[in-house]
Amino acid sequence: MILGRALLALFVALALLIPTVPVRAQAGAPVADREILVMLRLAPPHYRPNSGYSGDYGDGAARTARRRIALGIAHRNGFELIDGWPMPLVGVDCYVMRIPANVTIETAIARVSKDPSVVWSEQMSVFRTDGAVHSRGF
Repeated sequence: MILGRALLALFVALALLIPTVPVRAQAGAPVADREILVMLRLAPPHYRPNSGYSGDYGDGAARTARRRIALGIAHRNGFELIDGWPMPLVGVDCYVMRIPANVTIETAIARVSKDPSVVWSEQMSVFRTDGAVHSRGF
């Protein structure tokens, strides 16, 4: 547990040292401009004989149920479910949905935010590092 926290702190510290630059889609690849990130709340962890209290990534039945919820949200709103991944330490599952060209990002976010399963929604962003080493001066 302590080693895991130390590694997490190390990764966060390293991430802060690497500057990132948001990248907007170019004319040939407008994908990120048509995608939103939708976060669904994870149920609190309960003891099951096949798992522990550690925020297991492998809880297949619960993950399948949340994916069905995400598919329902996408279907009801005319969106396409693209990808998804669990983030148990934060208490959410993240899903990427592509929205049609006739719907604005703001409208899409407002629509999905009305669903009680949705914790947060925002426009997808793509970040890339610039590859240079920078000094923070401290």
